[in-house]
Amino acid sequence: MSFWASNPSPVNASSFLVVLFFIGVSYLDGDNKLNNNYVRCVLGPADFAGAPSASGVTVTDPRTGLVWQQADDGMGKSWLAALSYCENLSLGGFSDWRLPSVKELDTIIDETATMWPFQFKAFALVGSLWSSTPEPFKGDFVWMLDVINNAGPVLFAPSEKANARCVRGP
Repeated sequence: MSFWASNPSPVNASSFLVVLFFIGVSYLDGDNKLNNNYVRCVLGPADFAGAPSASGVTVTDPRTGLVWQQADDGMGKSWLAALSYCENLSLGGFSDWRLPSVKELDTIIDETATMWPFQFKAFALVGSLWSSTPEPFKGDFVWMLDVINNAGPVLFAPSEKANARCVRGP
């Protein structure tokens, strides 16, 4: 199920963002304004105050409390290798790093950006990033953040190559 968001798509001027609640992320290519999607109303501030602050080799997001690896190693790796890379990472005095979920990866996209390349909060992203989230209905695929094509979540086979940006925290 897709639900409308109030933001226009930064990728496609004739579309608005939609949220895929079954995985909890937004789809930046959006959907044509003439199509039918569900509506879910919310109450509260339209945007969160603050932006992640960079310090040293990590980036802390004050909204989520997550601490991100400032820069990945730039090496494409399979999903299993990415899981292992994060589990074995020792950085900034911490060794409790992990591969982020697809929902956590979605929090680093600045959906207010209007030009390509998208501005990713406090660090540049190149390539695509693995998530720790397998697709529940297609066991042979894993969700990843596709920075190259549309900066949205997509499915990839675990044997494909992508980067790993590790996270720690809640």
